[in-house]
Amino acid sequence: MTVRLAIAALLIAIAWIVGKHLDRRLASKAQPTERTSVPAQLERADFPRPEAAWLVVLFSSKSCGGCAEMSEKLAVLATDEVAVCDVGYETQRELQERYSVDTVPLLVVADAEGVVRAHALGNVPASDMWAAVARARGRG
Repeated sequence: MTVRLAIAALLIAIAWIVGKHLDRRLASKAQPTERTSVPAQLERADFPRPEAAWLVVLFSSKSCGGCAEMSEKLAVLATDEVAVCDVGYETQRELQERYSVDTVPLLVVADAEGVVRAHALGNVPASDMWAAVARARGRG
């Protein structure tokens, strides 16, 4: 009986050691969680044409492959009611930091009070940009 008890205790100890080892291995392989910050509110005075009913801002960077393409798509959204602005990291770093932007390209659509009503991360098609603006304005 004592031999069986000793063997059982040994097996439990081995299982515990193996479990701890596996926990450590799995924990070391865990991928860090990606954090992306999208502002909920913009101060309209920080951007051109604060009197416009809508604002579309592209937060970008020269080192970003898709940002230049997004900037070209952005220009066609400008109307009397919609102000557009490209906030480049190299030239307006303080503005990107103020709004805690940590991923580019980031497109945000804000209303007259600066409340962000829609956003898009990454290089999205122009049709998606137009649709996001239309939905935010209640026309989509």
